Amino acid sequence: MTAMSIAAKARPGTRAALGWLLLYGAGCLVALGLKLFYSRAGSDELAWILAPTSVLTELLTGSHFQREARTGWISHSSRMILGPGCAGVNFLIIAFSAFFFSFVGRIKTAAGRCGWLAASLGGAYLLAVVTNALRIIAAIHLHDADIYDGWITPLRVHRAEGTLLYLASLLLAYLAVDRAFGRPGTAPARRRTPAPLVPLGWYAAIALGVPLLNRATTGGAAGPFLEHVALVLLVCLSLALVCLAPRIGDRGGALADGRGSRSETPQPRC
Repeated sequence: MTAMSIAAKARPGTRAALGWLLLYGAGCLVALGLKLFYSRAGSDELAWILAPTSVLTELLTGSHFQREARTGWISHSSRMILGPGCAGVNFLIIAFSAFFFSFVGRIKTAAGRCGWLAASLGGAYLLAVVTNALRIIAAIHLHDADIYDGWITPLRVHRAEGTLLYLASLLLAYLAVDRAFGRPGTAPARRRTPAPLVPLGWYAAIALGVPLLNRATTGGAAGPFLEHVALVLLVCLSLALVCLAPRIGDRGGALADGRGSRSETPQPRC
């Protein structure tokens, strides 16, 4: 008996569950497939994302990038090499996961959900190219900045500005998609999870979870990994506080107003 005949004879509830299982499985396959491909790809295999990134960087900075086989795109004037480590594929995977898994449940039709799988991948790709180009531009300007001394090294600054740009870009894009979808009949104040925490959670889970799995299987020095963990958590928590501060302030003011109104209203006696 084929899978199609099994699905056809299944009960409606079972068919719906099977459909969701296949849909989420497809999303997982896309994310895992991209990660597996990226772990083995060189600059030539990553031309589909490195080439548009270099073109956009050229348009915004005027720096010329020249392709060199098995190396990447090189700008001698900016002393910058766009290789596999600068492709932004990990960010693409994070953005795809945040878009697809977070919003697919709001789409009612099966065709729409399948379309959202493709739209999430396409949107994540465009976001990765634009954000990565901005990250490279920032790296070019920070390279010659007179800010390095002691603990502040070019590598640490490069990682910090990259993490901040990636997180800020993901957060803004997610909030834009969240506003575009909306939640009919659901007041924003009643959402169980504040919207800004969702993309930050996706970023932290993948950006920290994948290196943790790599350490479990291959080992490695603990120092760089712990520094990476501290940086990601610090930026995530900082952005979360910035986004949630107005909500916390409004809630505190509402509680204060509530106490004041209760104190002024005569209370019934038993």
